[in-house]
Amino acid sequence: MMEIDRRQFLKSAAGLGGLVVISKLGPLQAPASTKTPKNAMLVEVGKCIGCMRCVAACADYHRRFYGDTVEGTAYTKVPLIGGRKPFPQNCMQCVSAPCATVCESHALEQLDSGAVVYDRERCIGCLQCASVCPFESISYDPVSKRIFKCDLCSKQTEDGGTPNCVTVCPPHAKTWGPYAQKVQEGLALAKSTNGKLLFAEDTATLLMLTGDEFNQLLNTPEITVVKPQYPSEYRWYSTLVRWSRLAWVPFFAGTMLLGLAWRTGKEKKAEGK
Repeated sequence: MMEIDRRQFLKSAAGLGGLVVISKLGPLQAPASTKTPKNAMLVEVGKCIGCMRCVAACADYHRRFYGDTVEGTAYTKVPLIGGRKPFPQNCMQCVSAPCATVCESHALEQLDSGAVVYDRERCIGCLQCASVCPFESISYDPVSKRIFKCDLCSKQTEDGGTPNCVTVCPPHAKTWGPYAQKVQEGLALAKSTNGKLLFAEDTATLLMLTGDEFNQLLNTPEITVVKPQYPSEYRWYSTLVRWSRLAWVPFFAGTMLLGLAWRTGKEKKAEGK
């Protein structure tokens, strides 16, 4: 498994990522959903005890529904900060997800519930999704040429169930429920601890941290999901990449028209001799 150097990839993709021949890849994907997610996962970071049951449950879900044999850490990570303090992190499930917007093969799709799901059969391994992920939540395996990301156990949650990691969490660091309800719970907890609820209205995974936790984790290299605010520049970049594919249409059309005009002019000159 290889983690993407997203900053480096973002720079290179800016010049090349969007210029794709439309006739080969088919029509552009519709924009990712901008609807408020149906449900949300509220993560109280300070409650995590690092038991790793969420990782095992994640692997069990993907084994059951997809026949996947990779470890759960491909989808869910629990790094130890300073070698001691665990921090649960997985895909934040952005509202109007940049990865789904930019995916040229429709391998990533955002459901109305808010979950961004992955179709391995459609994936062409272009890694544009990784280049526009605001939280570096997409892993890539160069051997199988596939990506790995949390999808909120969509096979269960779309039918009214609960994500596996939520079900098995002993200290209830993760809870699941209607989006508005989880936002209000998170805001109340943040107020009572002088803390912060991160990315309400921007993601379907909500992080609740105390003020001390936020200040400690803000600039911690292992943690890619704690930001002062949602990095919205990745949304406009993904939209730019998506629409830049259309640049080939006027280019080829103009080239063809110029060629036809040149040929017509040459034929007229030949007839006039």
